[in-house]
Amino acid sequence: MRFLAVTGALAIVAALGGLLYVLGGNYSVAAARPNFGIVTWAIGAIRDSSVSRHADAITARAPDDMATVRAGAWIFAQDGCANCHGGPGIGPAKFAEAMRPRPPDLKTAGEKHDAARLFWIIKNGITLTGMPAYGALRKDEQELWSLVAFVRNLRWISAADYATWIAPGMPAAEKPPAKPAAKPRATIGKK
Repeated sequence: MRFLAVTGALAIVAALGGLLYVLGGNYSVAAARPNFGIVTWAIGAIRDSSVSRHADAITARAPDDMATVRAGAWIFAQDGCANCHGGPGIGPAKFAEAMRPRPPDLKTAGEKHDAARLFWIIKNGITLTGMPAYGALRKDEQELWSLVAFVRNLRWISAADYATWIAPGMPAAEKPPAKPAAKPRATIGKK
């Protein structure tokens, strides 16, 4: 019993010491250096759990037709998403290299996350990452679902198609249809 009391007391002292360390300004929040592994893990675990919990209530409505994917490409380019994430045939802007955490490769994110999770992330953003809440910018949920369709199909979109779809003066609705390099994902809109 004494062992448990000592262990509990040591855990409380360690937690208070950690709290004093952090609240005392000793932990650097500078983006110029990476976080400790435990901090990176904790932030990632909190983010993933939160997104999963909140996205479970969303019914995915992301069609995988090319018109929707093209509309998503147009919004992606107009809203500056490529500045942080890059896009087909283009890399992210130089400043994105210094962001902590680094903006994810959306080809990987489109494979990793289902449509509901991508929608939630795009709509609500992710705090402390630089990912803005596009739901505050774009009130039309169909536009957000178009972004989801674009991200979910990124691996099929060639640099040439993307450049054509985002050409100045050519609204997404007037863009000519183009075939993707391969068939679009059949899982769009499904969990």
